[in-house]
Amino acid sequence: MRLSAAVPELPVRDVFRAQLWYHKRLGFQIGWHNHAGRIGAVTLGECILFLRQSARPGGAAWIFAEDVDAVWRDWEARGAAPDGPPRDMPWGLRQFTQADLCGNCLTVHHDLDARE
Repeated sequence: MRLSAAVPELPVRDVFRAQLWYHKRLGFQIGWHNHAGRIGAVTLGECILFLRQSARPGGAAWIFAEDVDAVWRDWEARGAAPDGPPRDMPWGLRQFTQADLCGNCLTVHHDLDARE
């Protein structure tokens, strides 16, 4: 049996507004949304995020990147506010964290062993 990548579903207060934020601040493309506006998607490269309307936002997603530093520089230039530059962590990842406009936590990372 073979599985493909999982697609996280992040809770947001307003799907359309969240899609625009992901597009403007992080460079994602707006994938789709349903006519009722309760769920939609954004994509960047092979990364897909579903955004679902919820009264209680605050989810998380871990996003693998080939070059974490390049992603951080791009998001900084777009006016996003990551928690600081990427750091090498004791658990073997280089990572940084970015909160979206609804408080969802995006951790962008790559394995340190993979970069050597």
